[in-house]
Amino acid sequence: MNKKFKKILSMILCMSLLVAIFSVGAQAKYSSDEIERPSVKVYTKFGQKTKLDPGETTEVTIEYYPEFGVPFEIEYYANDPCCDVEFIQDDYPVIFTAKVKAVSPGTCTIGFRIVDLEGKTLAFDYIDIVVKDNPTEGMTLGEKLDYYKDKVSAFFNSIPDMIEMYNYMFNLIAYLMSMSLASDLAIIREWFTQLFSW
Repeated sequence: MNKKFKKILSMILCMSLLVAIFSVGAQAKYSSDEIERPSVKVYTKFGQKTKLDPGETTEVTIEYYPEFGVPFEIEYYANDPCCDVEFIQDDYPVIFTAKVKAVSPGTCTIGFRIVDLEGKTLAFDYIDIVVKDNPTEGMTLGEKLDYYKDKVSAFFNSIPDMIEMYNYMFNLIAYLMSMSLASDLAIIREWFTQLFSW
């Protein structure tokens, strides 16, 4: 039993060492700036929304990586007046921030591209910011209360259908998990059988 324990312990240590080496290697590869060039990525960071009510604000982050040694120009735009958009270059040279304020209902496309000196697009990306319609704008207090009362009533009326749908989904997931669990348990049992037969 002592030999088996040593064998198991040495296997665990070897596996831990391999995981640590792989993690360090992956981190070194990521930090070596092996980014696809040219490329552009337009996105919202965690906590920033792409669907806004009129008057709300959000921020869009834009990263761009031109090809080394190739002359380029930057073009950026917001194509709909439903948003006020201000582009600001950050201290880091390949980062822009677009500060967006929702003005009126619609969809605003914020685009960003790298072009060569002849105007050919080398890399391009965009994001849509949706400004939601505000149906209660201009309503009196009584009209707003009636509007929300109807919304709440419709929600509660839809609960039985939602419960039925969720029940079906949970049963399906439980069935699939039980099938997968049975297969996984058989594999684990086989692995332990081989491990302790050494």
